[in-house]
Amino acid sequence: MKQISEKPTRLLMLPIIVWAVTFTFGTIWFYILLESPRSGYLSALLIYSMLTVITVNAIVLVGMHIASQLYEDYKKELLKRTAFMLVNIPVAFVYFIIMCRFAKFLN
Repeated sequence: MKQISEKPTRLLMLPIIVWAVTFTFGTIWFYILLESPRSGYLSALLIYSMLTVITVNAIVLVGMHIASQLYEDYKKELLKRTAFMLVNIPVAFVYFIIMCRFAKFLN
């Protein structure tokens, strides 16, 4: 496999940015669900939003793993930063499960 030697500075920041954005987005949507008036439409929208957050995190996780294979010199650093995604995905799953339970309560 071809290795790339130049430092991937933007790629190194990607997991941190995605982690911060998706964690904030998920937390805000979760709070909106808990504080909003009872609406089945809003519950469905929030559940799909959480699925989107989980999907984005999974795509970035896989992409970073592939990038760590391409940038062999920076593999350890890339994988350390990719660990942020491994923290965020279970949090998003917990939010998703709580939202699904809460949505059943709403209906």
